[in-house]
Amino acid sequence: MRAGKTTEGSTKWFFTTAACLYGLVLLLVMPGFGLAQVEEEQEQGPPPLLLLSSATTLFNTAIDRVNTNSGDPTNDFIAAISYFHKYLAADTSLALADSASVYSKIADSYYTMSTWAEANGGTPVWEDALHYYEWLIERETPQEDLPLYHFNVAYIKSRLEDWSAGTPHLEKYLELRPDDIERRVWVARIYLSIPDNNRALDHFLIYLDANPQDQEVVAEILNLRNRLQDRYEEITLKLAEKLPDTPKYLLDLSQHYLSRAQYDEGLDYIQRYLEKQPEDITGWKILGDEHKRLGQWNQALSAYRRVLAIDSREVLARCAIAEVYLEQGKIDETIREAKRALAIDPDNAYANVMMGDAGRQWAMREFGRRYPNLEQEKMKYDFKLLMKKLADDYYEKAKGDPLWRAHAQSQINYLTQFFPQPQDKFMWPTDRDPVIQFPPPR
Repeated sequence: MRAGKTTEGSTKWFFTTAACLYGLVLLLVMPGFGLAQVEEEQEQGPPPLLLLSSATTLFNTAIDRVNTNSGDPTNDFIAAISYFHKYLAADTSLALADSASVYSKIADSYYTMSTWAEANGGTPVWEDALHYYEWLIERETPQEDLPLYHFNVAYIKSRLEDWSAGTPHLEKYLELRPDDIERRVWVARIYLSIPDNNRALDHFLIYLDANPQDQEVVAEILNLRNRLQDRYEEITLKLAEKLPDTPKYLLDLSQHYLSRAQYDEGLDYIQRYLEKQPEDITGWKILGDEHKRLGQWNQALSAYRRVLAIDSREVLARCAIAEVYLEQGKIDETIREAKRALAIDPDNAYANVMMGDAGRQWAMREFGRRYPNLEQEKMKYDFKLLMKKLADDYYEKAKGDPLWRAHAQSQINYLTQFFPQPQDKFMWPTDRDPVIQFPPPR
């Protein structure tokens, strides 16, 4: 029994002693452990979320200053940037998307601070903004903000270099934001200033698809059409397509094709134009001229007569009809139309040429009848001799016939106007220009 009690007492003593030693160790060690934890928290600084909150508040304050024009935002932006950097350093577990949103605010801070500085005589920091935007673009995140990053980089490059350095980013912006139609006009005008007329035209034409009634843009496109002759057809086709109520572009296309001897296309477009503008004299003249050039006499006469149906005093149409008859060898019809043209405008050069050519052919015909034995080939090259003989015939017959006398005087005056020297004339002109008549009265 004594031995058992001795063993039990020894065990209790052992545990009691161990407990006391453990307690002593806790008393000695724990204060140092707690101090080390506090010192570690002090080295880490404020919690990351507090840093982010402070940075965001300063950023928003700076933006408000800019928007309300209520003072210099520079210090707020600088402080916000500092806190954003501390936040990124404090929370290294950030995902790329989360860190990108912070870098975006840093880039926006430098960008807005620079625009404010330029407007208020400060010193811009475009390079810093460019650095962060390019970092964001390289990582292509977040996707919804990429268009703005490209646009801002384009603007920064225009400030640091010129717009030609920024245009690749403008193109990328429009590729990502094709719905921003209004911005296309702005980009097009930037290309005009570089200048790059072809790219400017590309953007104006895209804009025209959505806004065909914008007259300022139509005017810009027409100016470019004058400069870019190699794209004349493309531009005019687009205008004709987008502005169907402006048939002028059909007429432009017609003249464009006709000038290049593309007669089928040219005649097609002039016909389409006249369907929309049936009372346009110019269109009918063009149509008549082209048929005349192609030797399509009946179609030409039809077009010119349409002109006269609209305006019976249209001298050029009368002259053109006379020319068609002359080409057909219809001398009397030529003289008739030339006389009608001269009755409207006696000084019209075209009408006088037609009358002169018709008079020459009529005279040669008469000369051949009266002098059938003379060489016809020689006659063609001695027009002065021909006129002399006809004048003599007129004058001889006029001696005993008052009707012929008046007619002879007018005819001789007309026929001898081709002779430059006074001694070549057989009868001096009367006080007033006579009415020319072919053939002579019966």
